[in-house]
Amino acid sequence: MLQEPKTIATFSSEEEAHLAANVLQDAGIVSYLEEANVPGALGLSGSMMCEVNLCVAEADQQRAREVLAREKAAAADESATTRCCPKCGADVAAGFDVCWSCEAPLEDAT
Repeated sequence: MLQEPKTIATFSSEEEAHLAANVLQDAGIVSYLEEANVPGALGLSGSMMCEVNLCVAEADQQRAREVLAREKAAAADESATTRCCPKCGADVAAGFDVCWSCEAPLEDAT
């Protein structure tokens, strides 16, 4: 019996939606993207605004939400472990003493 697909997330760009779909695919969850054009509803033309829905089978929706939540938390942790180079402004992973971009020392970087 075919299951009704459920929207588990909505994105404002196709790139973000594809990244999330790839995360689910890596976890073995089949998903698909469904574009919901906003311009027609607002009287706008072109692709100035759009929403992209990420859909999965009803049976997979809880697991898919958990996978995406873990990915979001990991991304937040990663950004928290970077420092900003005081000389060039590049983001440098924690644990490095020298900026990868300009080779400035990072002793005082926050």
